[in-house]
Amino acid sequence: AGIIKGYQPLLVLANLGYHLQANIALKIDSHTFKVFVAKLQEFPEIYECIKVTGENCVFLKAAVKSNSELEALIDRLTKYGHPNTSVILSDYTHKTNFKIS
Repeated sequence: AGIIKGYQPLLVLANLGYHLQANIALKIDSHTFKVFVAKLQEFPEIYECIKVTGENCVFLKAAVKSNSELEALIDRLTKYGHPNTSVILSDYTHKTNFKIS
């Protein structure tokens, strides 16, 4: 029926050495967005990229091993726009009782 898009494992990134995760809102113009998306494979730290409406048109999730890796990622992202970074302290996503009604 086209309801289920797929299945994927939920990785414990800290157990793989990625102890630091961040949400990054990227303020980027429409021309640069196409260039950025074409270069996403050059950012292995980024595991989620969502285009949204509003001032920050791209939301990214990244996993890195250290503060210095996060700083280097942010520096590389400034080539494409203005990043606003928040370090993820806890994730309660899979601890909810969301029900489809």
